[in-house]
Amino acid sequence: FAEAADAAKLKEVENYCLHRAFEAILKQGDEWNTLTGVWVMTFKWTAEGWKVKARLCLRGFQDKQRGDLHRYSPTSSRLGQRLLLSTCVLMSWAFISLDISAAFLQGLPIASASTQSGRPRKVWVQPPADAWKYLRRLEAKYGLGLPDVGLEGAWLLLLLKAAYGLD
Repeated sequence: FAEAADAAKLKEVENYCLHRAFEAILKQGDEWNTLTGVWVMTFKWTAEGWKVKARLCLRGFQDKQRGDLHRYSPTSSRLGQRLLLSTCVLMSWAFISLDISAAFLQGLPIASASTQSGRPRKVWVQPPADAWKYLRRLEAKYGLGLPDVGLEGAWLLLLLKAAYGLD
């Protein structure tokens, strides 16, 4: 599955690039809320065989602002979904369900968010080491400013949009 995993990771990184979800920056030493990223790989059986999906997730437990955030989720609970479906059946209403591709990355910029104490939301990401390889493949297409090969350890990604793993 190595080729499929490679293609899935490239697709995920391209989603981040397409939605302008980050900016590569040289470490300055004042990045006080740095989270590490991790690949979450899932495998799904389809009619064509196994499909590999990759998600670049952040380790949210490292978020120094997590205790000072407004928590609101526009998704419904399992109970809420069941109540809605039951009502639709009882009232003979049509029900349509949609999935929005890369929904996290299509949200509001992090700069527009603030904490409960009024501080601006800031998150820097230390991506998995192999993420730089995928970013390099997309560098020309998206005009990314990336570090030279071998200097990635001195660079971070400044998160501009929400990502998997953040509250």
